[in-house]
Amino acid sequence: MRIEKVVIIGRGALGIMYGEALAREIGFREVVFLADAERVHLYRSQHVISNGRTCPFRYETPASYRDTADLVLFAVKCTQLDEAIKLARPVTGPETVIVSVLNGIVSEEMIEKGLGKGRVVWSVAQGMDALKRGTTLVYSHIGELCLGLPAGREQNKPALLALEEFFTRVKLPFVHEQDIMRRMWAKWMLNVGVNQTVMVARGDFSTVQKPGPVRDRMIGAMREVQALA
Repeated sequence: MRIEKVVIIGRGALGIMYGEALAREIGFREVVFLADAERVHLYRSQHVISNGRTCPFRYETPASYRDTADLVLFAVKCTQLDEAIKLARPVTGPETVIVSVLNGIVSEEMIEKGLGKGRVVWSVAQGMDALKRGTTLVYSHIGELCLGLPAGREQNKPALLALEEFFTRVKLPFVHEQDIMRRMWAKWMLNVGVNQTVMVARGDFSTVQKPGPVRDRMIGAMREVQALA
C-alpha cells in the first residue's frame, strides 16, 4: 500500500496548509480538493495564496475525479462531516487510507460508520499557527500530526504504516502516539477550556494566563472534560 494520490475535503486553514505541503512534494495534480459542483465552480474562480505563494490547486467533484484516492484527508468542520463523508464515498476503495484533522474525539468513528472499518487512522493536529483570511493563508509553524490507533483496531495497522511512510516521504511532521485517545482527549480539553473561555471573555490567549475569574473558568471547563474522559 503506497500513497500517491491524495484527496482533501475542506479548504479551510488546515486543508490549504496540508494541501500545499503535500502538493509541493508530490505535485499539484496529485492533490485534489473534492467538493460539490457549486463549490468547485467557486474554487476554480479563486486564487489561493499561502505564505505569499500561489497554490494552483486542482478541484474536482466526485463525478469528475474518476479515480480512487490512496489517501482521503478530512479537514472540514464537524457540522459538515456527514456531507463530506457522502462526497468521499465514490472516491474511496478498499485500500484507501483515511485521516481526519477535525478537533474532537468522534470524527474517526463517524467516518468508519460511513465508509467502513479498517482504513481510518486516528490523528490530532497540533502546534500549528495557521490563520486564513478569505483565500489567503499565513503561518510560521506547520505543527505536527499525532498518529495512532485505539485499542482493538489492529486491522487498521496497515493504513497507519502506509500513512507514516507517506508522511516521512513528503517530509510532513508527525509523531507516533502509543496512546492516541489520551492525546485526543487532551487536545479537546485544551480546545474546550481555552477557546470557549477566550470567546466568552472577548479576550485573547493572554487573558487566560492571568490569575482571576477568567482563568478559573477555563480550568473549570477543562475539569468538565476530564470528568467525561
